Amino acid sequence: MRRDAGTAGDGIGDGAATLAALGRAIASGALAAKDAEIAARLAGRLGAPVRVTLAGLPGSGKSAALNVLAGGRVLPVRGPGGGRAAMPTVQVEAAGPEGPGALLTLAGGGREAASGAAAAPEAIAARGDVAFARLRRDLPALGRITLLELSARSEDALRRAGGWAAARTDLTIWCSRNWTGAEQALWAAMPEALTAGAILLRPPAAGRPGAAAAAAFDHVVSVDLGAALGARGADGTLDAAMMRAAGGPELIGAVRKLVRRTRQALIDRADLLLARNAEALEAMPEAAPGTAPGKSSGKSPGTAPGTAPAAIPFPAPAPAQAPAPAQTPDPAGAPGGKGGIAALARAAARLREAGATLDPSDGRAVIARAVEETARLAEELEEVDDPAADPLRDLAWAAADMAQLLGVERGGAAAGDAAALLLQLRDALPPEAWARAA
Repeated sequence: MRRDAGTAGDGIGDGAATLAALGRAIASGALAAKDAEIAARLAGRLGAPVRVTLAGLPGSGKSAALNVLAGGRVLPVRGPGGGRAAMPTVQVEAAGPEGPGALLTLAGGGREAASGAAAAPEAIAARGDVAFARLRRDLPALGRITLLELSARSEDALRRAGGWAAARTDLTIWCSRNWTGAEQALWAAMPEALTAGAILLRPPAAGRPGAAAAAAFDHVVSVDLGAALGARGADGTLDAAMMRAAGGPELIGAVRKLVRRTRQALIDRADLLLARNAEALEAMPEAAPGTAPGKSSGKSPGTAPGTAPAAIPFPAPAPAQAPAPAQTPDPAGAPGGKGGIAALARAAARLREAGATLDPSDGRAVIARAVEETARLAEELEEVDDPAADPLRDLAWAAADMAQLLGVERGGAAAGDAAALLLQLRDALPPEAWARAA
């Protein structure tokens, strides 16, 4: 199945070309009613953030994990002895044009909008009449993911909540202190839609996971959530070394992989639907010269020759400390073949252009470009079938993961570290790439 390079962001491309083709197919009226319904549903999912659900027993670290992934202090964290009023089930999403606030579903079934102090989690918890709260927050990470924390005070309640969440979830993070036999049985009873793509999140003190955990989850990750939260200052800055020591990058990397898999599965389903209806859609305008809707020209749809996709898994941010630079690959060992060298040449051209046009005083622009280029090159190299490309691809993904993790820092130091990422990527490119980019 082809990969849709799109035009901007989620680590595999954002599916922009496929989304546009779905829109044309729906507007054409040529699809049968059932396929039109499926196409509309797929278009809705491709146009929306990936839905991440955090579940687990009370006190397992769900709120802390949500804060780490959101890149900000969204929810109060329960202490070992409780220490906060019980929150209802909460979904955290991007603020959008309406700005920060909350939409509350009350226990009696009514709905109520809240803003300002009334939209604070503590105020919502203190009310006692809220069954579900959608919190809108202005955090960059929420442009690519939404975060749903299931609140349940018993195993039976959690089982029921899991059934409700299954239709609202693309990937699940199960937070656990000990991964007991009772938890294992509870997880096994959850709907398949909830367990199909999942991460087990445990504290380092829990020790090495057993075979049962490895078999039940796509990834098992150990994170010291307290240290990860402590790594972020009240002003949004972050101690990179402290976050790495806490295991934060491992969690972010696991989420990124499942986000990419989720998005690609949606793109593949849409491509199959378009291919199945290709004959009926022949009269539609072609997405690219010589390419019918739903068919591949052999190139990534939506990507003009000589350009590369911008691939940002979810909005992210500049690292406080760049990963250690890799050694410049030996020319003889550079990724070979037309595809590999062409990808590197395009990266060299982009980096040259960035060096000539970026204003070092514009921290946001430097940060955004650093994230874009690291992830863009990594995604291009995913398509290169050459072992020589592996070290550079791993370097690019490591830099992108770190950028995603650290959050947007507004000071000049963040821009400097982002520029260091661009320099690191530049120095890793082989001489042939620069020669071909000239």
